[in-house]
Amino acid sequence: MDFKPLITLLAIVNPLAIVPFFIHYTEGFSPPHRRHTIRWRRRRRSS
Repeated sequence: MDFKPLITLLAIVNPLAIVPFFIHYTEGFSPPHRRHTIRWRRRRRSS
């Protein structure tokens, strides 16, 4: 299941609501992978 549209919508509507979802979605990620995911989203939003 692809959650990217839901994550994007939540981030736009209520940025704080995305934090628990992000933590749950990335709980199996290593710390470097999690940081990479955050940076990737930032670059995508600024484009």
